[in-house]
Amino acid sequence: MICDDIRVENNGKTIIIGIYHDNILLPSLPFVMPQLVTWTKWDITKSPIKKFEFKFTAPDGKSMGHVTGEPPTKSSGKKAILQIAISPFVIKEAGEYRIDARINETDCHIGSFEVQLKPLS
Repeated sequence: MICDDIRVENNGKTIIIGIYHDNILLPSLPFVMPQLVTWTKWDITKSPIKKFEFKFTAPDGKSMGHVTGEPPTKSSGKKAILQIAISPFVIKEAGEYRIDARINETDCHIGSFEVQLKPLS
């Protein structure tokens, strides 16, 4: 899932703000978003997450940034959540943007979204 922001309230509930579906409509290009956040849930019953890398790629194939690291705390149970933010997120062109990850040396495609110009009213 991609969105504008994710916050944890004092009561422990997670609030997800501005969920994007298949596309992001923008009034003009280039456009600077304060941040873009990905939220992913991983099955860790067979192997805990030791390290990760998320890559964001523009339609022209150029890297828009990447985030690497280790989970901030030891994951317990059967699922682990990784919340990754790129800030600021600068969109220079319309087209398909990709999000890919490498988890414990295994590559996987997280998803993609289409950036389109909002039609004039």
